[in-house]
Amino acid sequence: MSAITLADAPVAPAPSPRLIVAIIAIAGVEALGAAWDAPGIFFEYDHTTTLLNVAQTMIKAKLGLALIVAAAALWFAATARPRHAIALLGALALLRWALDVPTTWMIHGLEFEGGIPGLVVLAQQFVYPLIGAAALALAWRNARLDVATGLIALPPLAAITMIAAFTFAVLIHGF
Repeated sequence: MSAITLADAPVAPAPSPRLIVAIIAIAGVEALGAAWDAPGIFFEYDHTTTLLNVAQTMIKAKLGLALIVAAAALWFAATARPRHAIALLGALALLRWALDVPTTWMIHGLEFEGGIPGLVVLAQQFVYPLIGAAALALAWRNARLDVATGLIALPPLAAITMIAAFTFAVLIHGF
């Protein structure tokens, strides 16, 4: 049995420019959203119960870490390292789930409504973490980065679609 050297290892093909542009766009949207939410780190609500103080601390951690992870993903995407960017964006979905869902469950319990709000809650609490884990696994294996890019694009696209639908509804019907 001979040792495998670096020269014997398979060389990964160069990433497609379209893939890089798509990941830059996705990471840019995520970084912009995280930067938009970042001032929430400094809000102090002076809660009186321990449960609400723990929830506020977890939300502050989520806001701070999301900004760092999204900015790092954007940097990796801009430097043409799609595997690392996809892994960070998948980890960002898992980070949001790990720090947001427990606080929601602690305060509100499992709240599932009918209609669109119920679907949004279902997606945020169960579907987006699965998407993040799948994208992270694909990036880890360096396999099907195009599929992983499509997966990590779903949560930001859903958010943009909901914002656009709300905007059009307000434009048509008013507040």
